[in-house]
Amino acid sequence: MGKVKCHYMGLEEDFWSIANDKIGECESFEEFEEKMLEEKTLEGCLAFKSLEDVRGELEYGWSEFWSKYH
Repeated sequence: MGKVKCHYMGLEEDFWSIANDKIGECESFEEFEEKMLEEKTLEGCLAFKSLEDVRGELEYGWSEFWSKYH
């Protein structure tokens, strides 16, 4: 695998790890989405997906998290 692809895949993993850590700290999806779209590691996701796809995955994760824990 190329170095550039590896770099962006690492950023994508970091992004989702941060999302998993921050999801419980936010009181609304909008707050969560805003925090995540400000993350430096977002560029890793955008290398492989559209912003619309990332937003959809954030919304799905939000729904899953809050349906299980609250």
